[in-house]
Amino acid sequence: MYSYNICNQPDNKLFQKSVNKLKNIPDMKYINTLKDVDDSLTAKFTCRNGNVFIKNDEIVGALYIESDKDIEDLIYDYKST
Repeated sequence: MYSYNICNQPDNKLFQKSVNKLKNIPDMKYINTLKDVDDSLTAKFTCRNGNVFIKNDEIVGALYIESDKDIEDLIYDYKST
């Protein structure tokens, strides 16, 4: 499992902005967003035959990406228009 930190605290606006940026990456396919009972948000994508999750985790206290595959080249090199 690969993990990429976005923010050291949960942030709903930054979560939505991050989801929208990933939706614009051609290799990413958005599946859905789920809200947990503790108000945590998780957006699921598929990419490179694996799952990618953006988690706005209220319990952990962070906003981050978890991925089955290495997607560093996609998320750090991607230039949005």
